[in-house]
Amino acid sequence: MVKTVFFDPLCPFAWRGLELLNALNIEFDARAYSLHQGNHASNTVLNRGEPVWKIAEVPLEELSDVQRVSLDSFVALAAAKHQGTAKHHHFAIQLMRAKHQGKLEFNAEVFENAAQKAGLNLEQFKTDLADIDARRHEIAKDLNAADEIAVFGTPTVVLESGSAAYFRFANLPTDPEAQQQLWDLYVASLENPARIETIKRPRKVVTPNSVYQAKN
Repeated sequence: MVKTVFFDPLCPFAWRGLELLNALNIEFDARAYSLHQGNHASNTVLNRGEPVWKIAEVPLEELSDVQRVSLDSFVALAAAKHQGTAKHHHFAIQLMRAKHQGKLEFNAEVFENAAQKAGLNLEQFKTDLADIDARRHEIAKDLNAADEIAVFGTPTVVLESGSAAYFRFANLPTDPEAQQQLWDLYVASLENPARIETIKRPRKVVTPNSVYQAKN
């Protein structure tokens, strides 16, 4: 049913999306999409899916600290992927739990701990992690695939039918029945012949003069 999920490990919505798919034992190909790339000033003035600033191709010395941390997380994920889909998914979940539950910043220690928890072969992981050029090439392929369908947020789920959509929700259900209902609702909305494009809750913010307005 699911072909691909594009995700950024820094994104809490991506974390909840992958947790849901993991809980429901849904198989998919997890691929990288960089929010730093998508939101880069050089890219936001262009058509979506046509970036000129590409995080996997920019010289390392030109990356800011936060961009480098983001790239390092994608490199770690690409390294884990060499040990198979199941372990790649487990590593991604452990990595994002460390970030979004444990409130840890990504670094070498966090990557290694996630690899251990996911049952990766640590020696192979470290070897694959060290080959940054090869991993960046793999990341670039994922980002190019995301650009082909103009991904803009994570997680973006691509079904076998070809239907694709950004899947953002605030609360991850813990009850299995509620998890299944959430997923069924998403798929039904995505496959509906009306071609539903947006369901977005209005949110209010307080301005300095205490006037409430919709947040775009």
